[in-house]
Amino acid sequence: MKKNILFFYFLLSSIIAFADKPNVLVISKLTDSVNQIDLDRYWKFHNGDDSVWALPSFDDSRWDTVNTLLKFKKDSNVFKGIAWFRIHIYIDPSLNNTTLSLLIDQEGASQIFLDGKLIHSLGTVSSDINKEKKYDPHSIPLSFKYGNTGEYLLAVRYSNLNYLKFFEKYKKNRAGFSIQIAKQDDSVFTNLKNTLVRSFLGIFLGIFFLTLGFVHLLFFLFYRKQHTNLYYSIFVVLFGIFFLIPTYSYNTSNPEVSIKLNYYYFNFLQPIFFYSMLILEYSFFKKNFAKGLAITTVIIILIALIISLVF
Repeated sequence: MKKNILFFYFLLSSIIAFADKPNVLVISKLTDSVNQIDLDRYWKFHNGDDSVWALPSFDDSRWDTVNTLLKFKKDSNVFKGIAWFRIHIYIDPSLNNTTLSLLIDQEGASQIFLDGKLIHSLGTVSSDINKEKKYDPHSIPLSFKYGNTGEYLLAVRYSNLNYLKFFEKYKKNRAGFSIQIAKQDDSVFTNLKNTLVRSFLGIFLGIFFLTLGFVHLLFFLFYRKQHTNLYYSIFVVLFGIFFLIPTYSYNTSNPEVSIKLNYYYFNFLQPIFFYSMLILEYSFFKKNFAKGLAITTVIIILIALIISLVF
């Protein structure tokens, strides 16, 4: 009964405290079913760079409200390369004495401030492209200390100077970052588990298929008449690379490398992989190999040209 009264008191106090503050994101109790909270609302945004913007006393009421992902179209020009983001959060009393962490995934570099104090630096934020160093933590838990439960200002100084170049060349239309809050212990365990599982499976399967491809290449070298071994070798080597590239992309801290790998992975490696699978299938029907492969190749080229012209 006593616990119910206390819970009702905390709930009532939260409602009263934020009745006149609709743009404050409440960080409430984290459970097994809700183990992290997305900070995807109420962000204030302004282009430029000024250290005063990290202070809680600064008035950001005239700033724009945006989504931190900064997804854009070809004709949009909201983000100028370096900017600040600010959000007011309220840490609920149910999280009292709970160590929290930030989970961040970003395309550029950032500095994170809590009530004006720098708590994390991810890369080097700069308005000079030669000094900027991008860094993607891939949601590695970043703990932060806070005093009593209550309202806090979370500010992010952020830069991604050549995002338009990457949009034009690699079709990457996200310039910003995503951010969540989670319990420190739970987020560390989840992140470690996901990283280990993804990395182990990707490396194991990649090496397995690369080895299998090398073995069949040796078969072909010792018996040149059987071309199927060569085609199968190429097929399984590409299949192995299919696992290794996403694994490396997931673990690299350089977002530019990740963007390039994903671009070439989807736009070049996948078509080559399926084409090698096609050659392997035709190799089993030697009588129709040349004719069937030629017809299919022409069709694939025509489809690729149509798609490139339309999109």
